[in-house]
Amino acid sequence: IQIDETRILYTEQAPPGPSGESGHATGSLDPQAVLAPIPSRTVSSSGGDCPDCDRFRRVLEVTKQISRELDLKKLLARILEKAIEISNADRGFLILVDEQELEVSLARNFERESLQDPVAQISKSICEEVARSGIGVTTHDAQEDHRFRELRSVCELQLRSIACLPLKYQDEVLGVLYIDNRFQDSRFGP
Repeated sequence: IQIDETRILYTEQAPPGPSGESGHATGSLDPQAVLAPIPSRTVSSSGGDCPDCDRFRRVLEVTKQISRELDLKKLLARILEKAIEISNADRGFLILVDEQELEVSLARNFERESLQDPVAQISKSICEEVARSGIGVTTHDAQEDHRFRELRSVCELQLRSIACLPLKYQDEVLGVLYIDNRFQDSRFGP
């Protein structure tokens, strides 16, 4: 799974059985997985060393936590919950590609409550574009952004801040992580 520049390697092949035959799919994390470092900044524990250090420390701690999770469903739920927490998003959605169709796998709000009818609460057009292109999208205010202001979902749902990032395995997009804030603009990005 790749979220922006962070990668988590996941294997579905079990270790060989006692007689050397190939195991069945188990869904376990590869113990040899290497997580890509957070690029371009060094974070120390001294505090006050850069404006974004607290956020980087939180991301580093989340990376440690999710690297220990062995259950795929729990891993995806933790990724979604931590993305909402770190970004101060109002809501988050984990959307997986299933035979070229997008399917909402998880949907949570800031209070970690599941959302009813999640498909009706997102901009499907933005999710489809990110899944197709493999390139993440952020907008400070979708209502004013020329790329999105004409989309029916953006208007009807009154979406403001949106970040939609591809979840990749190697070069294949497995899904998207979609977070938004309907009440405040400029919540995501620099």
